[in-house]
Amino acid sequence: MITVAFSNSKKSCFFITILECIVDYNGFSQFIIGIHNENDLVVFDKFDKTYGDKVDYWHKTKIIGKNIVLLSSPKFKIGIEELLKFLKLDFKIITKNWNDPLMQKNKKSKRHVRGNKINLEVFHSYNDSIHYFEYLESKYKDIVEINDLGITSNGRIIKYITIGYKTDKKKPIVIIESGAHGREWITQSSILIFIDNLIKNRNLYNKLFKKLNIIIIPSLNPDGYEYSREKDRMWRGNRNIKSNNCGVDINRNFDFKWKKDYEVCETYSGEKPNSENETLGFVNLVKNNINYIKGYLSLHSYGRYIIYPWSYEKKTYTKEHDEIVMLAKKMIFDIKKETNASYIHGTAADILYNSYGCALDYMKSLGVKYTYALEIAPSDGLYNGFIVSEDLILPASKEFEVAAVKFLNQIYEEF
Repeated sequence: MITVAFSNSKKSCFFITILECIVDYNGFSQFIIGIHNENDLVVFDKFDKTYGDKVDYWHKTKIIGKNIVLLSSPKFKIGIEELLKFLKLDFKIITKNWNDPLMQKNKKSKRHVRGNKINLEVFHSYNDSIHYFEYLESKYKDIVEINDLGITSNGRIIKYITIGYKTDKKKPIVIIESGAHGREWITQSSILIFIDNLIKNRNLYNKLFKKLNIIIIPSLNPDGYEYSREKDRMWRGNRNIKSNNCGVDINRNFDFKWKKDYEVCETYSGEKPNSENETLGFVNLVKNNINYIKGYLSLHSYGRYIIYPWSYEKKTYTKEHDEIVMLAKKMIFDIKKETNASYIHGTAADILYNSYGCALDYMKSLGVKYTYALEIAPSDGLYNGFIVSEDLILPASKEFEVAAVKFLNQIYEEF
C-alpha cells in the first residue's frame, strides 16, 4: 500500500493500481463540539478562522444546544485538540476507521435493476437509477417523460423527469431537485423511492398530475455521486477540478449573491456564477419555464431541517416569509405525525451558516413563492452523518415523501 498526501493536506489515499486511488479515512478524527451558549458561537469563530480550511465540516449550527461536527486528518488532530481546549469549548473526539464498507460492496455487487424489478432498499449507481426511470417512462407514457438537462464534465448526461398528464395547456410547475452533493447518498435513494411511489400510486395523486407538471432532477451531480461511491466517500463537489482539487460546490455556483470563495475546498464556488455545466443546465430549464414555476424543493442531508430563504444573511427574510414559515410548519407536523421524526425550520443563515450562490435563494430571487431545502435523515445527533447504513433508506425516504406531498398539495390548492 502506498499512501500519499493530497495538496490540501486533508486526505490521503492508497493505490489499488497505479491509476486507481481510493481515499483512505482510517485514523481520521471526528470532533463533536458542543454549543451551549452564545459565547460558544463567538469563540468558535476564532477556531474556524484557524482551522476552517483544514477540516471537513459535516454539520455546522447556530442553534444553542446543538453540536458542530467536523472530520480531521491525523495531521491536524493534536493542533485542533489543543486549540479547542485553549478556547474552553466542550468537545469529544472519535478516532477510528471512517471508511464506508458500502464502497467495497458497490464494487463487488451486480446491478440491482432487472427491467421492471428493483431493490429499493440499497444504494444504486446513477446508471441503474436512470435505467429504472427509463423503464417507468416506457410503462407509464401518459404521465412520465424523461429529458436531458445537460452533460457533466465527465460526460454523463443529467436527466430530469416530468410527471403529469400531457396537455396543450400550460400547467403550474414544481421543480424537485436532489443530489447536488455527491456524498449525500441518502438523497439519491429517497428521490428514487419517491418517484416510484408517486407513479405507481397514481390513483392517489391523479389530481396533482392533472393540474401540475412535477419536474424532478434525481441527481444534479452524478459525477460527484459516482466518485463518492468509487473513490472518495466524502466527495461533495462536481468533478470539474481544473481550478480546485475538490471540484465546485454546485450549490454555491448560482447567480444570486454569489461570492468567490477559495478558502474552503469543499465549498469552492467556482470561477464565476453559473460556471458549471450542472448549474447551467438547471438555470436553462428554469428560465425556459419561469412563468409557470410555483414551487422548488431541494433535497439534501443531513440533520432533519427545513430551510427557506434567505441564506446569505442572518435575520433577513422574504416578503412572503409568514406563508413560507406556515407551510414549513405544516410539513414538519405531517412528518412528525407519520414518522415520529422531529424537524427544525429556519433560514440557513439563522440556524446553520451563511451561504452564497445557493439554488434555494436563486429560485426565490426569480419570484418563485415557495422554495425550500430539506436536510433529511439522519438527525444531527447521529455522528456517522453521511456514512449511513441501507437500513435508513426507507425511513429517510418516508420523511421526504410526507413533506413533498404536503408541499405539492399546497401548490395544487393555491395555484
